[in-house]
Amino acid sequence: MATSLVQLYCYDLSGGMAESMSLMLIGRHLEAIWHTGIVVYGKEYYFDGGVGIVHSSPGGSHFGTPKRVETLGTTTKGEGEFLEWVKQRRLDTFGPTHYNLLNRNCNHFTQAAAQFLVERDIPSEIRDMIPTVLDTPLGRMLKPMLEMATRGLEASAKTSQLSTSPRKKVSNTTETPTVSDSSTSLDVATGLNSEKSHLSVEEHEEVMLVRAMLQSNELLSSGTREGFNTTMGALILLRMVITNILRNPTQLKYRTLSTQDKEYKSKIAPLEEFGAADILRLCGFRLLQHPTLNQAVWFLSDADGSEDVLAIMVTHITELIELVESEYQSEFCAVEGDPNIGTFHKEKYPVPPLTSNASDPGDRAMEVIMHDAVKPISSLEDLMNWSPTSPGAITPAAPCRRRVQASVEDGPRLLICHDMKGGYLPTDYEHFAVCNRLMKGASALVPSVVNCSYTVSYWHHVDYFVYFSHNFVTVPPKEWISYAHREGVPALGTFITEGESLTLRKILHDAQSSASTIRKLVDLCDAHNFDGYLMNIETNLDETLAKRLITFVATLKKSLNKSRPPNSGERFVFWYDAVTVEGIVSYQNGLTSKNKPFFDVCNGLFTNYGWRPYSLPLSTAIAGQRNRDVFVGVDIFGRGVYGGGGYDSHKAADCASGAKLSIAIFAPGWTSECVGNGCRENFQRNDAHMWSKMQDIWTTKYLELDTLPVWTCFLDEVGTQFFVNGAPVLGCVSNQNSLGSGVKCSNDDTDFFFPEWCQISQTHIKPCYKLVRGGAEGDPWCVLPFEVVGKDGCHTNKDGQTVPLDWSTKQVWMGNRSMSFAAPPNATVPLMRWKVRLEVGAADGEKTSDALAFLDIAWLCNAVDAQAHSVRCVCVEGVNGSSTTRVVFDEQLASPERIIVVATVGNWQIVRYVIPDNVTWTHVTCLSILNPSENESLVCTVGGVALTEPTYDNSTSVLLLGDAQILPSTSYTVDKTSDPTTCVVTLDVPNELRKKSNKVILFAKIGFPGGKLLSAYLGTHEISKQILLPLNIPSDAFVYEMFFYGSASGN
Repeated sequence: MATSLVQLYCYDLSGGMAESMSLMLIGRHLEAIWHTGIVVYGKEYYFDGGVGIVHSSPGGSHFGTPKRVETLGTTTKGEGEFLEWVKQRRLDTFGPTHYNLLNRNCNHFTQAAAQFLVERDIPSEIRDMIPTVLDTPLGRMLKPMLEMATRGLEASAKTSQLSTSPRKKVSNTTETPTVSDSSTSLDVATGLNSEKSHLSVEEHEEVMLVRAMLQSNELLSSGTREGFNTTMGALILLRMVITNILRNPTQLKYRTLSTQDKEYKSKIAPLEEFGAADILRLCGFRLLQHPTLNQAVWFLSDADGSEDVLAIMVTHITELIELVESEYQSEFCAVEGDPNIGTFHKEKYPVPPLTSNASDPGDRAMEVIMHDAVKPISSLEDLMNWSPTSPGAITPAAPCRRRVQASVEDGPRLLICHDMKGGYLPTDYEHFAVCNRLMKGASALVPSVVNCSYTVSYWHHVDYFVYFSHNFVTVPPKEWISYAHREGVPALGTFITEGESLTLRKILHDAQSSASTIRKLVDLCDAHNFDGYLMNIETNLDETLAKRLITFVATLKKSLNKSRPPNSGERFVFWYDAVTVEGIVSYQNGLTSKNKPFFDVCNGLFTNYGWRPYSLPLSTAIAGQRNRDVFVGVDIFGRGVYGGGGYDSHKAADCASGAKLSIAIFAPGWTSECVGNGCRENFQRNDAHMWSKMQDIWTTKYLELDTLPVWTCFLDEVGTQFFVNGAPVLGCVSNQNSLGSGVKCSNDDTDFFFPEWCQISQTHIKPCYKLVRGGAEGDPWCVLPFEVVGKDGCHTNKDGQTVPLDWSTKQVWMGNRSMSFAAPPNATVPLMRWKVRLEVGAADGEKTSDALAFLDIAWLCNAVDAQAHSVRCVCVEGVNGSSTTRVVFDEQLASPERIIVVATVGNWQIVRYVIPDNVTWTHVTCLSILNPSENESLVCTVGGVALTEPTYDNSTSVLLLGDAQILPSTSYTVDKTSDPTTCVVTLDVPNELRKKSNKVILFAKIGFPGGKLLSAYLGTHEISKQILLPLNIPSDAFVYEMFFYGSASGN
């Protein structure tokens, strides 16, 4: 008699945490949190909550590699007999709705299977694991929560997925439509030969989305009998198509479904956009052009057909038929002749036309600026009125840069939710101003805002950025979108409803309202180029609308990614832990059965802040392989959060990381808003203090850049000064009668007025620093790691060795700061880490040498003699495939053609390092400064770094700007607005300027009564036909002159 080996595959759902932490948490040692599967007849069978009994190849399930394998014995039962037992158990014991964590889980199934196959028990420590945990003090405390969670899962399944009670069936005798031409032969049907046995995780999610879309499709939601009949007819037809194939797997006529068939056109075609066609595709059908009938047909080939997959899809369709039948058929059980019965009453809300209150050119121009820069949307009516072209055209934010792909993706991710003072602050926009320092009879005050600005110094750890406010739809300001995108971070907005708002009920009341809202939300993303939404629903709903909300969220995510603009990356939808599937605002403080349906259709869950460490493993277990998509909420203000927030926020972040979950930081602006004391230096130290304690939780991400040149002068987000070619331009006060045509001037009297600016979107690429807790005022708040160079040439970093990084604001090459540090003896200090793609090669005749690329560095030299400085060595690292090599430029040993002084300006030198073309790199990955001295530190001040194609001559560099150019007065206008201190500069960019430069750095001389002039920075801008700029100046000041410097892109 033939026998088959029976084994038990045992998996640890805790990933090793149970073994290391169980004794501390529950007072007992647990080897693992066990999930088990029965392996027999070459397959692994297991019970999966929400799906039922499924099988895969042994060890091929989504649970990974088994921690141990137990041999239970051999069975004499045949495979057919076991499959019949499995089929019956799917119906009465271990079906999609039967899962219960306490009383009917995966281990109960393997226990039953073991008894059936070999008449023995699975190991007692696995069988009794849940009772063992519940018998501890912590387990007894968690038991009500676990029972509630599993009861919620059962209830949700019973009401929204499947009912096993008998239902009245809708009769339909329609035969499966087939191509009638007997000569048609797309394939020879030999059987369903695909070895695919189950749907992938992604396919399962798509099935659930399709079910939700069909259950709330527009025809059905219209409340008409026709819509009900069309939906039921389509579902019954689809089930019949699949059932006929299962019954007749070798008959070709059942494999082909013509899109021109009468039944298809009347039943399936109207529901194609709601998922009917997706059901066919998920079954394995392909839409082909029939070779002889000249029409499109759905065809299932032998290779694509799987009996298991078709059986799974039949189950889903049957469940959906029962759901639709139970939910909507009662709508039509009314007295005949009553036209109101069976029709939903749609509440109409007015949509007034967009009107403008602007009465003069300045106010109208400011409306255009703010429409482009982004304003919040406060109501559904405002959303419906929003237009991408009125009152002016919207220019999308910068595309999101790519990042170097990490070799290991399993670490925690970081989501930043920026909520500060209600949002949409002055420094969230472009801000160029001349502020009043003293008010001796002066005109209206122009307040300074730079010291209260919030900026990000930790982008290299961030994975997602959410701009948050309590407006109905929070669209991130354009500056913040570009700011995040330049660092390779997706920027998301917020969709929020709070309290007993009727807005959400209006949206979910019918499919048309839902669809129009989704279209507007997608249009906003398309126009402004941001990357999705955080869904923050804190409005109580009835359970029916809560189910529709799941569909709304799923459809929004799908629609956002359906037809993205060319420069847009993947878009995301995150769910905030507030309203549950029951429609009740009930913060779960983790992932539970009550919010998991939302999690299943989103990119991630942002939990509320009231969690405690002992509850996090439950979220990890429920999330399964998507554990890193659970973002544990940490409120920096400390409202109910573990650890207290503030400077102790790392305690909560560490707990989330330890539970193998991700982290969502809420309101990091606390370091500016509450402890910054209105001083930017204080804010930077406080912010570094907080982040230095938790930065090591996340990996450091680096940019991947495809186009040369790439350059940086470390320009800050905000400032009160601006240097060009080593000389200050801002804050220069002079008398217009004696100024002449020059633009350089000296500082003599700035007691009354001073310039300031904020343009976070134009921040330059930052060096690869780490944050540290600064002590006294003036202490550095960031450091550079360094590597010691051994005698064997190896570079090693022991115990996290670092050197302080000082931002110099007195000696600046370009912008408003330079970086200074002291490289220790025999040490290499990395400055820049990135992955910059080198061009294949310039066209013949354009290259100036046998070079692969040029590296230009702006150095500050000795104040007395620019040629006098310590010996510097520059180390450049590059890659070609998996090979990494370094080139070292030693100023004492290198040949003159390899190190060239491009320019000497005052105490500054632009030095060019010629990377030879024999290194065959495809990318440059790191730039370091090497101190060859064995005894003395090397003090360095770097004002800029540029990596360029080898096409520049030896007297030009992207770091070296040409002379300032005065704009003709006819090329710009200045219009006052209703605010006496705000005006709008409209610059019609001359054609010759558009041909010369990619970017322009703009300045204006502002005139004051008495003849004083002061230079103000008006930002860096991409060249376009017209540039609109807001400018804040005292009411009696005026724009005397405008000038600019041409600049290269790539910073």
